[in-house]
Amino acid sequence: MRYCDFQSNVKTDSNSVYRELVFNENIKRINDHNNNTNRKFNQNINAFADMSDAEFLTNYARLVIPADLLNKKNSVKPKLPIVVSPPKNIA
Repeated sequence: MRYCDFQSNVKTDSNSVYRELVFNENIKRINDHNNNTNRKFNQNINAFADMSDAEFLTNYARLVIPADLLNKKNSVKPKLPIVVSPPKNIA
């Protein structure tokens, strides 16, 4: 798939060039994953295909634990970090 097929209103500004580069990297990663015979699931293109991992994590990855679950005496508290930060090696 080409970026212009994914994004119908492609412009030629620097942000669009960056988006296309990120999109192409993500397509390569999706194809590499799907070509792996030991994979457990398939990946596909979605609305976030032109976002880097760091952009996605910064804008969309939020862990929200309802207060009533945190306050229960016998509730199982999650062992996940409350604040999710992107790994330092993701640009």
